[in-house]
Amino acid sequence: MRRIIVDGDIVAFIAACGERDDLGKACDRADDLMQDIVEDLFGNMIDVICYVKGEGNFRMGHSDYKMNRSDKPDERPPTLEGVRTHLGDSYGEFCHNAEADDYCCIEAQRCKDADIPYVICTIDKDLRQMEGMHYNIRTKMIDWVTPEEGYYFLLQQCLTGDAVDGIQGLKGIGPKKSQKILMDFEGEREQAIFRTYYQHYNCDYDRAKYELEKCWNLVYMRRQPEDLKLLPLPEEFL
Repeated sequence: MRRIIVDGDIVAFIAACGERDDLGKACDRADDLMQDIVEDLFGNMIDVICYVKGEGNFRMGHSDYKMNRSDKPDERPPTLEGVRTHLGDSYGEFCHNAEADDYCCIEAQRCKDADIPYVICTIDKDLRQMEGMHYNIRTKMIDWVTPEEGYYFLLQQCLTGDAVDGIQGLKGIGPKKSQKILMDFEGEREQAIFRTYYQHYNCDYDRAKYELEKCWNLVYMRRQPEDLKLLPLPEEFL
């Protein structure tokens, strides 16, 4: 038995974009996508847990989080919320006070700790912080993320931020510069990240710590339910 962990927000968005004006057809399309996922992974529907957006998000404590996303009704598929409700009621759980991504990682960590095989189904790159088997809902490709690859991706996001979600990293540092910093300081990568912030903010320790802590909180996908809140920056960065 393999636990099939589905990012339901992605399924809902794909289905709603395909059927913008007919909720019944959009829900049928979502059901078909869920069935395709299960069949591609040689699983059973009983193995599926599907997480969809609920109410609130602890990251909204930082006002710039997802400032690049539009919530204007005319820019989102009208059937989206209805499909989300259908998926949450039919296959899983509504993710209150956090992202569906957080809940996916928490379930993956639970499976990992219990020695239960699992696969994370999404197209969202943020979930590549979590080690294990990954299935791309759009391309149907399967690959593996190692623990080192997952942690490296998190560290890289601490430098670059995430423009899609309006998360500010350090201006002028993209993937190539972040890779150089992490490669040049292998063994003390976390401290190198803080030093980069410290220099960027003119050696202002408190400002550098605040900005790095904010970025880390916004990009880090939680692993435990009790961590669904803003957390202090891990000591290894300081």
